[in-house]
Formats: sequence, C-alpha cells, structure tokens
Amino acid sequence: MNQSLQERTIEVNEREVFYRYRPGDPDRPTLMLLHGIGDAGQCWAEAFQHSAMEPFTLVAPDLPGYGNSLPWKESLWALERFHRLLDALERVHPIDRLVLVGHSMGGDIAIRSAMGKANGHYRKIYNIESNITQDDTFLSSEAIKADREGRFDPWFHSTLPDTIVCKTLGWAFESVRRYHETLKSADAETFLRDAQGMSEWITRAAGQRIPRIAAAWRDLPVARVYVHGSTAPPATLKLMQTWDATVWSFPGTTHWVMIDAADAFYERLGRDLETGRD
Repeated sequence: MNQSLQERTIEVNEREVFYRYRPGDPDRPTLMLLHGIGDAGQCWAEAFQHSAMEPFTLVAPDLPGYGNSLPWKESLWALERFHRLLDALERVHPIDRLVLVGHSMGGDIAIRSAMGKANGHYRKIYNIESNITQDDTFLSSEAIKADREGRFDPWFHSTLPDTIVCKTLGWAFESVRRYHETLKSADAETFLRDAQGMSEWITRAAGQRIPRIAAAWRDLPVARVYVHGSTAPPATLKLMQTWDATVWSFPGTTHWVMIDAADAFYERLGRDLETGRD
C-alpha cells in the first residue's frame, strides 16, 4: 500500500481549489479531513504520515479562501463551498463509504452535511472540538464583535495573530505555531463570513434549550465520535455526558488534538475504523 501523497487542484466555481490526496484500499472508507476557520489542510499532515492511516484513502482540501485555495467571488459560507467541492471531487475520485473528520469549523461542516443522511453517503463523523455550545465560539465571536465595532481589519491582521494566537492559545505547542503561520494565507472576508455562518447555528431554535448545532449533533442519524483535548468547554462536555455520547479525551493538548497527540489520535482512529468495517 503506502501510496504517495499527491498535491492536486480541481476547478470549482471558476477557481482552483487545492487539496492533498492519497489513495488507499478501495474496500476501506475514504476519509475527508476538514480544517477549521483560518486553518488549512496542512493541519492533517500527520494523517498522511501515520502508519495507522495507510489503508485509507485520505482527502484534505484547503477550503476556498484558506491555505493554497483562493477565495471565491460568491459570498458562500464554508458548508456551501464544501458541498460544491465534494461534488467536483466525486467526479474525479471514487469516493465511497465516506467518513468525515472535522476539526473546529470542519466539525460544524461535518454535522450540517450529515443531517438527514441516515445510512447513506456518510458512514461516520469524528468531530474534533467543533462549535457545540456558545463557549466553543471564542474566535468566531471575537471576529463578529470586532466587525460590529468597525475594527475587524486590525483585529484580523494584528490582534488575532499577535495577541490571541501568540499569547492565549499556547505558543509552546507546535500546533499553535503552525496555525499562526497558516493564518497568513487566510482571506479576511472569508474568515468573517465563516464566523458569521457558524454563529447562526449556535443560537437556540424555537422550543430548544440548546443551540441548533448541538441539537443537530445529538440527533444525527450517522455514527459519531466527539474528540476533545484540554481546552474543550465544560458546558460542551456536560452535554456529551447527558447524551451518553461516544467521547475520546486527550489530556494535555490544545484545540488541535490531531497534532498535539498525533500518534495516540491516529492509532485510535485507525483501530476504530477497522472495528467498524463491514
């Protein structure tokens, strides 16, 4: 097996979208690796290096507006951009038995993509610290607040990288330093639009005592695992306990569990995928 990593582009919406791809065993699931807001597919670098992931086909796009993918002219939230990208990718690659592994905003995309997909296209979701409760929305809430106060540009170009990332998130971690570097290629308008798109689903729906995205996660008709490190808010973890959800905990890590605890995370992911094979 041990196929080589391929770096490719595909035209979607009149723009080239960059993605990392490595084919695996066609009888095993395809893993779609979805990054968070301001990040890029490079946050999944360890997946392409870890032996536990060798049997699986891996696809890690830079969503439009991030990494090596230019922003789109259309004002679309990340979910709509992902759906158009997925349609294009499925015309090129035999993507079957699709498993979504989403980090942060990527987890939100995975949840909303899988709503109503019982036993269908998506086989399972692994959600690494997406927005489930209001306490999860620190970056997006700060972006929206800065925009509302007319200071989004200086917030995005200075406060976010130099204060929040460098001084708040844990500069000693490779994952945080990597995110700081990736932010340099993120499009500011795309970042704000995605922050606004996520905030709409963190509000409570009529008759619900929890945010819409939390209710969607609870009610998903797809097998799912919530993954967290040391930074997950207590309110989110309490909801997971209330629902008796499957939860993987990786103490001593930041928001980027799949980087800070790469060996432990990918070994467990590989075992879980093998256990769940048809």
